[in-house]
Amino acid sequence: KSNTQSILDDQLHSNLHNILFWMANSLELYNFLLSQDNLDLVVMIHGEKEEEEKEENALTLLENMIQHLFQQAFYPISKILYLNLQNMLEEGLLEEVQESCVNNVVELLKEVLDLMLELHVHTEMVAQFFANVFFFLNGAMFNDFIDQGPQLGLYQYSTGSKLR
Repeated sequence: KSNTQSILDDQLHSNLHNILFWMANSLELYNFLLSQDNLDLVVMIHGEKEEEEKEENALTLLENMIQHLFQQAFYPISKILYLNLQNMLEEGLLEEVQESCVNNVVELLKEVLDLMLELHVHTEMVAQFFANVFFFLNGAMFNDFIDQGPQLGLYQYSTGSKLR
């Protein structure tokens, strides 16, 4: 953790560290077992009976674990991002508020990326995680803009309907 003020509190940072640690290791184990030579190792551990079923069970278990860890890492980040987006809209168009919220979002994403790189999370998983984060940000911003835009004077629905 850096010496600068963290967007993540200590508890969340610790939890995220543990989740990403398990995700990185589960991904490594999954990739290890995917190679054909190592699938034979799985069969030897479980015995000769029902070889294909046992191979599939081990890989399926790891896939489910990785998916669950991904969700557990994404959820608290999405909550923080959503709160910052809400603050940006609710506080209006004050430049200082927007700048502060944008800086918080950037710092949060940088912290998460640094943690993922420190724990050697597979690059494809990092890319997928941030693709989901940006998809979430785009969707949340669009929905909030559509829902709250007229009340905040950001646009007029009737003008938009005429343009359409």
